[in-house]
Amino acid sequence: PFCLSGQLQESFNGSVINATYPWSGDTQAFCISNGELQLDAPTDQKSVSLYLPSHRQVDNEWRCTLRSDYNWTTQNNVRIYLYAQTPDVSSPGSALFLRCGSNQTKQLQLCEQTNSKVTVLGSGREYLFEAGIPVQIRAVVDMDGTCTIYSKKGDESSYQPECTVTDCWKLNQAGYFMLAFTYSKNHASDKYVDDIFI
Repeated sequence: PFCLSGQLQESFNGSVINATYPWSGDTQAFCISNGELQLDAPTDQKSVSLYLPSHRQVDNEWRCTLRSDYNWTTQNNVRIYLYAQTPDVSSPGSALFLRCGSNQTKQLQLCEQTNSKVTVLGSGREYLFEAGIPVQIRAVVDMDGTCTIYSKKGDESSYQPECTVTDCWKLNQAGYFMLAFTYSKNHASDKYVDDIFI
């Protein structure tokens, strides 16, 4: 028998962002509010991100909870980068990320990004993301590079499968886990993340 511990178990219980882990990026654009990471960004900036070093992409699992008090739109959404070679949203090298609520049908999408080119690999159920309703997200990549995405919305009692993409990811090297927020001028402080587990 042996024991495994997570790379990251972040519940934002401290008074500042870096209380538990050394987050980098636009740290000044966030605050801790009631035990959640809250966007608190300059209204003229439109996008901000946070990142941490990441060490394993296959045979791994990611979980977190997202919430927005405003409608999810192309101007108001979150990307969760399970892996990026560099912590740059516009040109991350090779990257695998979850796009949350930015399309018209408010789906959870698994996407691959190569520099500025984004390819949608799989999509989940429609209208998953709604204003004010928290969504728990779970992503699992197995040893063969197959990625399965799950979600648990609001009061749902268990995770629901969203999509499975076979043989989608083979990289397993040092890089970055990244949270990327896009927001409109009047909604620079109504998005939240909590309970991140890797």
